[in-house]
Amino acid sequence: MQLNLLFAANLRPHDVRYLAIMRGIASTLAENGIYTLVDFHQDAMGARFCGEGFPDWAVLLALNISGFRDVYAGRDRFPAPHPWDMALNRTTGMPARTACSSHPFFAYYQTTECEAAWAAVYVA
Repeated sequence: MQLNLLFAANLRPHDVRYLAIMRGIASTLAENGIYTLVDFHQDAMGARFCGEGFPDWAVLLALNISGFRDVYAGRDRFPAPHPWDMALNRTTGMPARTACSSHPFFAYYQTTECEAAWAAVYVA
């Protein structure tokens, strides 16, 4: 069975409740002879890029590692190179879900900022 595990669901490193729940599910499946494939799930890395998976602090860390914050300093911000005007959620500062829903999801992976963050994960 595929068990989706979201990094963003466990926002605080010392809060192990979510991981304990996931471990319990995997253990229950194993006790019943069911193999578990843990899927460290994400879509477009995180909410900053209209996705889910990584908490924002991890996305920002990836961007810093990639040098995106220093090199691009204001240009090529999400959703560049797409010319879309992305409304922001006033509470979170992230792109509003309604704005995210108005464009093809796969295109968010092709944004300059998202690609820079992924480069830090796979190259750094």
